[in-house]
Amino acid sequence: MINLRQNRRSSSVLRIEMAPFLDVIFTLLLFFGVSSTLISTQKAIGIQLPHSNTATVKDNGMLIQIMPDGGIQLDGLPVPLTGLSGMIQDRLTQKPDEPVVLQADEGTPYQVIVSVIDAIRSGGSQQLLLDTQRKPNAPTRR
Repeated sequence: MINLRQNRRSSSVLRIEMAPFLDVIFTLLLFFGVSSTLISTQKAIGIQLPHSNTATVKDNGMLIQIMPDGGIQLDGLPVPLTGLSGMIQDRLTQKPDEPVVLQADEGTPYQVIVSVIDAIRSGGSQQLLLDTQRKPNAPTRR
């Protein structure tokens, strides 16, 4: 005999559950948000840092960059070499223990680096860190 009654299950409308879908979307958003903050600054501005076997990551502090064209930046803002020590003094009055992180392109002339280091010391900084990048096959330190 043929059953002509409608089955409740076959007439129900299929729907997509939103809760698992939103969980996946927020997880992806979180992943890309965190990973985008870890992208190195020097890749965005074109500085090719020298390589080192013992390079470590130090993200806090005043960032001074010597650009490939010889320009100097303090936390991303262009600064003349003559005004660098005064700007460092101003920052150190607000945060006296703030370290200075120096990034220079690997092709930067040595005299330019020495001039910037002199300006940093004239500004009163006691903590100078030279930023490098780890060699691709360098052993990890313990």
